[in-house]
Amino acid sequence: MQLHSRQIFQLQLIFVDNRASIQASSSPKTTNRTTREHFEILLQNPHIKISWIKAHVCYFGNEIADSLAKAAAESNGIQLDIKLPKCHAKNILRKDITKQWQSEWNEGDTGRSTFNIFPKVSLQSANWNRADVLFFTGHCPLPSYLHRFHLANSPLCSCGEIRTPIHYVFYGSYLLITF
Repeated sequence: MQLHSRQIFQLQLIFVDNRASIQASSSPKTTNRTTREHFEILLQNPHIKISWIKAHVCYFGNEIADSLAKAAAESNGIQLDIKLPKCHAKNILRKDITKQWQSEWNEGDTGRSTFNIFPKVSLQSANWNRADVLFFTGHCPLPSYLHRFHLANSPLCSCGEIRTPIHYVFYGSYLLITF
């Protein structure tokens, strides 16, 4: 709708309980198309003012708007085409993928020695050095690892237990072979 500059308008206040949306709508640097359209409308219509109100403190109109929004979100009859900012979509995907990854990691059969050290998946680096990772995951020159590749006659320690990194740490020293 095009408004003419000669028309006199009464000041219109729009109360919003989402401070982030107000800040985004008032920023000329926003890249979201819908938010950018809101910004342009506000620029062209100086009689429209947006003001923040605190959420969930029984403002009559705000409570009704919240309940109508909730009802619309929960109904299956209405299809809404809502444009999400790219960063929001990425965050949703990242959470879903991490949740699926964690589920597969919890239920997996492989990598159990690593699972015992890192039971929770993360996109953040654990900041372990290579030697520590190799040792604690059992990918180091201990008999239990070398025996898998037929490079040692037995995976056992002289005490009769399988010589794993945990056994090495708790039950005695063993001269590690270095490559």
